[in-house]
Amino acid sequence: MEEKKSKRMKDAIYSFFAGTLFMMTFGIIDNGFLILGMDINPFLKPEDDPMLSSMIGNTFSDVIGAFVGVLVTMAFVKFVKINPSKNLFVETIGVTVGCIIPILIYYFIF
Repeated sequence: MEEKKSKRMKDAIYSFFAGTLFMMTFGIIDNGFLILGMDINPFLKPEDDPMLSSMIGNTFSDVIGAFVGVLVTMAFVKFVKINPSKNLFVETIGVTVGCIIPILIYYFIF
């Protein structure tokens, strides 16, 4: 009985983590790319319109974040063989944590 309860708890934790993983990865990459600046974006020049540059940079970081987020989540789900929890609360936690991590890195390192 205790073993079943332990397995259910472990499965619930893995499911929660898998559910947050996509949005967490997306947030880390999205804000991380914005913190790195536009120096890494080959499509922009310093003389470009700042609004246009920010929109292109945001789109660039969104696409990379979504792509890598899906890959990381698929790998984790395949590795632990569990279905991710899919609800708004779980995904909101994931994106919030993912967006805060680069902010903390920037604050404490730069």
